[in-house]
Amino acid sequence: DKNLTKKYSKILKAESVDNPNIIFKDKKIRAVFIASTTNTHIKFILEGVKNKKIIFCEKPLDLSIKKINDVFEASSKNELNSSILT
Repeated sequence: DKNLTKKYSKILKAESVDNPNIIFKDKKIRAVFIASTTNTHIKFILEGVKNKKIIFCEKPLDLSIKKINDVFEASSKNELNSSILT
Protein backbone atom coordinates (compact mmCIF):
# COMPACT_ATOMS: atom_id res chain seq x y z
CA ASP A 1 0.00 0.00 0.00
CA LYS A 2 1.72 3.17 -1.20
CA ASN A 3 -0.17 5.44 1.20
CA LEU A 4 0.93 3.38 4.18
CA THR A 5 4.49 3.33 2.87
CA LYS A 6 4.50 7.13 2.54
CA LYS A 7 3.03 7.52 6.03
CA TYR A 8 5.66 5.34 7.74
CA SER A 9 8.49 6.73 5.64
CA LYS A 10 7.60 10.17 6.94
CA ILE A 11 7.32 8.96 10.56
CA LEU A 12 10.66 7.12 10.35
CA LYS A 13 12.34 9.90 8.37
CA ALA A 14 13.15 7.34 5.71
CA GLU A 15 12.89 7.38 1.95
CA SER A 16 10.62 5.02 0.08
CA VAL A 17 11.48 3.86 -3.44
CA ASP A 18 9.57 1.83 -5.99
CA ASN A 19 12.71 0.28 -7.47
CA PRO A 20 15.04 -1.50 -5.00
CA ASN A 21 17.97 -1.12 -7.42
CA ILE A 22 18.07 2.57 -6.48
CA ILE A 23 19.02 1.53 -2.95
CA PHE A 24 21.56 -1.08 -4.00
CA LYS A 25 23.34 1.33 -6.37
CA ASP A 26 23.48 4.25 -3.91
CA LYS A 27 27.02 4.40 -2.53
CA LYS A 28 25.87 6.46 0.50
CA ILE A 29 23.74 3.56 1.72
CA ARG A 30 25.90 1.05 3.58
CA ALA A 31 23.27 -1.38 4.84
CA VAL A 32 19.93 -2.76 3.70
CA PHE A 33 17.16 -4.50 5.60
CA ILE A 34 15.31 -7.07 3.52
CA ALA A 35 11.75 -7.64 4.69
CA SER A 36 10.00 -8.88 1.60
CA THR A 37 8.41 -12.13 0.51
CA THR A 38 10.73 -15.12 0.96
CA ASN A 39 10.95 -15.79 -2.77
CA THR A 40 12.68 -12.40 -3.26
CA HIS A 41 15.27 -12.67 -0.46
CA ILE A 42 18.03 -14.43 -2.41
CA LYS A 43 17.75 -12.01 -5.35
CA PHE A 44 17.99 -8.99 -3.03
CA ILE A 45 20.77 -10.51 -0.92
CA LEU A 46 22.87 -11.22 -4.03
CA GLU A 47 22.29 -7.67 -5.26
CA GLY A 48 23.41 -6.37 -1.87
CA VAL A 49 26.52 -8.56 -1.92
CA LYS A 50 27.32 -7.38 -5.44
CA ASN A 51 27.07 -3.78 -4.24
CA LYS A 52 29.04 -4.42 -1.01
CA LYS A 53 26.21 -3.72 1.43
CA ILE A 54 25.74 -4.98 4.95
CA ILE A 55 22.58 -7.07 4.72
CA PHE A 56 19.95 -7.71 7.37
CA CYS A 57 17.36 -10.21 6.17
CA GLU A 58 14.29 -11.55 7.89
CA LYS A 59 13.94 -15.32 8.21
CA PRO A 60 13.84 -17.56 6.33
CA LEU A 61 16.49 -16.51 3.84
CA ASP A 62 15.02 -19.04 1.40
CA LEU A 63 13.35 -22.44 1.45
CA SER A 64 16.29 -24.06 -0.36
CA ILE A 65 19.41 -24.92 1.65
CA LYS A 66 21.42 -24.99 -1.59
CA LYS A 67 20.42 -21.40 -2.44
CA ILE A 68 21.27 -20.28 1.08
CA ASN A 69 24.69 -21.95 0.90
CA ASP A 70 25.30 -20.36 -2.51
CA VAL A 71 24.53 -16.93 -1.06
CA PHE A 72 26.98 -17.39 1.80
CA GLU A 73 29.62 -18.58 -0.65
CA ALA A 74 29.07 -15.51 -2.85
CA SER A 75 29.28 -13.29 0.24
CA SER A 76 32.57 -14.82 1.33
CA LYS A 77 34.08 -14.03 -2.10
CA ASN A 78 33.12 -10.36 -1.81
CA GLU A 79 36.20 -8.26 -1.10
CA LEU A 80 34.38 -6.46 1.73
CA ASN A 81 32.85 -9.71 2.96
CA SER A 82 29.30 -8.40 3.09
CA SER A 83 27.69 -9.37 6.36
CA ILE A 84 24.43 -11.28 6.10
CA LEU A 85 22.53 -11.15 9.35
CA THR A 86 19.22 -12.86 10.07
